[in-house]
Amino acid sequence: MKTYHRPTELIGNKEKAVLHIAKQDLKLSRDEYEAVLLGAGGVDSSTKLTWAKYGRVLDRLKELGFKMKGGAGAEKGKRPFREPVSGKRHAPHAQVPGYFLQLASPEQQAKIFALWQDGARINTPKALDHFIKRMTGKDSIRFITLEEARQVIESLKKMFCRPPSKGEKR
Repeated sequence: MKTYHRPTELIGNKEKAVLHIAKQDLKLSRDEYEAVLLGAGGVDSSTKLTWAKYGRVLDRLKELGFKMKGGAGAEKGKRPFREPVSGKRHAPHAQVPGYFLQLASPEQQAKIFALWQDGARINTPKALDHFIKRMTGKDSIRFITLEEARQVIESLKKMFCRPPSKGEKR
């Protein structure tokens, strides 16, 4: 017998475990995991997730590379822990605050990395992540939003494209 849950009911411990397994598999830090929860589910903790939001968060984790392994209830053709969604793919998500918060594009990430490589004294990816953390509070360039990417690009341009002051070496 198939069990249906109301979209407004909170998820159970098994579903929370799936999210934490995904976090481990993807090697997400706490900040990165909370960014996924906030962006896709509109909450900052898995204890506040409803069934409707759980499906969106799980979809986002799958986009990041998470693959669910077969287990109890994962029979062929079944979609465990997910209510059927009808209509347009993104239509149900429109009311979730922050869902359409888009991450930086690959082009923006490449531009940031190129500016960093050209101007930084220590031009390693780890140093860039440290700089991103200071500027945005995010652990990695992978998790900054479009607007944060614009701000980082502009600040890197100001830092590296300005003429050096007297006595400063390049």
